[in-house]
Amino acid sequence: MQPEERQHRIGEYLQQVEFASLEEIAKQVDASLSTVRRDLTILEASGAIRRTHGGARVVVPKTDEFAFSARDTHQLAEKEAIGKACAELVRPNQSIIIDAGTTVFHVARYLEAKSPQIITNSLPVANLYALATRLEVVLSGGVIYPRLGVLVGLWRSNPFPGFTPMLRS
Repeated sequence: MQPEERQHRIGEYLQQVEFASLEEIAKQVDASLSTVRRDLTILEASGAIRRTHGGARVVVPKTDEFAFSARDTHQLAEKEAIGKACAELVRPNQSIIIDAGTTVFHVARYLEAKSPQIITNSLPVANLYALATRLEVVLSGGVIYPRLGVLVGLWRSNPFPGFTPMLRS
């Protein structure tokens, strides 16, 4: 694949996902990490993307399709039903990991009475319980992507080694 074509594919991929690790990008375009780093340097110089620690993000998304607020309006009744059903599975005082998806946000809405410890990279979940006194919220840390409602950092795939996510959208 020619460098221009690969860079175009990288740019298109980042427009779809808004953020990706070097490994994800390399897999997407079937290139080495070194090649992807060089391509990202060129794309960053053009102003199309911004490199981050271990990856890259799009500077100006083409659409709000991936914004949390936009995603949360789709299939709302189903998300509420799933949220209630999943919350029933959580035991009192259990520690659970909740990612930044909109469906699991609806699960989180029904957990306060169970006093769990919530571990999350979700800004909406953290904000939901910002003033709560019956539970503890632990944030993963990282770079804030407010449109997506997420913290993205070095530990993107599993910010808490040793824990297995129970609720994942």
